[in-house]
Amino acid sequence: MIHDFIIIGQGLAGSILAWQLYQAGAKILVIDSGYPSASRIAAGLVTPVTGKRWVKTKHIDLLLPNANALYQRLGNHFNQPFFFDKPLLRLFQDEADKNKALQRRHDPDYSAYLGDIQPPGAAHHGLDDPYGSIWIQQTGYLASAILCETIHNQLVQHNAHIKERLEFARVRIDQNHVRWGPHKTHKIIFCEGWRVIQNPWFQSLPWQPSQGDILTCHTRDSLPPFIVNRGVWVLPLGKGVFRLGATYQWHPLDEQPSQTARNHLLKQMAQMFKHPIRMTCTGHQAGIRPNTLDQQPIMGCHPRFPQLAIFNGFGSKGGLQIPYYSQCLRDFLLAGQPLPTHVTITRYYDRLTH
Repeated sequence: MIHDFIIIGQGLAGSILAWQLYQAGAKILVIDSGYPSASRIAAGLVTPVTGKRWVKTKHIDLLLPNANALYQRLGNHFNQPFFFDKPLLRLFQDEADKNKALQRRHDPDYSAYLGDIQPPGAAHHGLDDPYGSIWIQQTGYLASAILCETIHNQLVQHNAHIKERLEFARVRIDQNHVRWGPHKTHKIIFCEGWRVIQNPWFQSLPWQPSQGDILTCHTRDSLPPFIVNRGVWVLPLGKGVFRLGATYQWHPLDEQPSQTARNHLLKQMAQMFKHPIRMTCTGHQAGIRPNTLDQQPIMGCHPRFPQLAIFNGFGSKGGLQIPYYSQCLRDFLLAGQPLPTHVTITRYYDRLTH
């Protein structure tokens, strides 16, 4: 059988793209090594305004409604929720931090995402907020590991999944098709996350992967019922379980949990509360985010080998970006619709044509 598409990697990008193409009637095959992916470890936070500079995510006004709509459709299709709305309270770190937030809040472009300023002491729940805080609006989290596993099970049921590591040397490209062992397709789409740096066709693109650690913890103490952020975030999941993250490091990239990162997260969390939270860490995971130089994903076909395509580079914003951009790539592949200029691979063709 000739597949319309073979997708390499079944993290969040590969999972949602596979679902989009399958729902559109394409014959697909997903090949996944079973290695851990960042999206199966990540907390899946969707936060429209982030960072020390309080920057609104680019194209958020387009990305967010598309993400909400897709996760609702997926929830209806599989009869289980995947995205959970949850308020986020960001504690100001100092007066300069507060002043930057106030500037953003007076910007009309931010009005839908920055809520009310809370005076010092108004956060309650034992939080230490000497400079006050602000509500970030339209926030929540995606249960990305559960979503990937749910799509995985459907792919297996339809004989559309193979657990195996793709060996690049076995890929054979001819004028109209690509072969990998006994499998033949019109196009291979690489969605292998940070491991794209080992891909012989796309490794020269400006990847800037970063490793991050996340803790899973349990406490008998009372926690805020909302997400709290001050340098790091605390995501309560109910019944005393919460996740704490995340760190950033660029060297080494080994997916090994770091004691230094653990200590940093615990120290940052302790500074959020007036009194120590008694807790037990039940899990410590590290994943590598597939960041890019311009902090935008990269998608499209290789200039010399159009039978090879890529859908990658979502960094820490995959839960927000992948729903819309997977639709864009689906329409590009099936209907020839142009890709958005800020994400198309053509902006980096000079790196691939030497």
